[in-house]
Amino acid sequence: MEPFNVLSLLDLDLKAHDDLGLTCLAGRRGLLRPIRSTELNRPGLALSGFFDNFGTQRIQIFGRGETAYLERLAGDRTTDSITKLMNNDLPCCVFTHGLQPTADFNVIAEQRGMPILGTGLATSEFTIRI
Repeated sequence: MEPFNVLSLLDLDLKAHDDLGLTCLAGRRGLLRPIRSTELNRPGLALSGFFDNFGTQRIQIFGRGETAYLERLAGDRTTDSITKLMNNDLPCCVFTHGLQPTADFNVIAEQRGMPILGTGLATSEFTIRI
């Protein structure tokens, strides 16, 4: 049996009430990264530099709070936190609420081959469905 990967997640054909509504925003060359854990992670603490017990095997969920923090980092013109986050072997990052990653986030994702996915679903709805 082939491992479940990010591309498999994008290709899931779910009924309307279970549809994840995912699209690839960046990092297409990483779509074959395996997804080894069914657990999800909100990376707010990691973005602030705290990586103890960080769930590197988990899909990283970026909701309104995490995206606002990324925008603040972009305003401060610092990418250290994003680089440290993406230096881990993450399966992918998912932006909810139709939110978009910052330009810096996309550039680093492309450099690392990190798949960045987006959905119009609210964070809570996405986590229930996935």
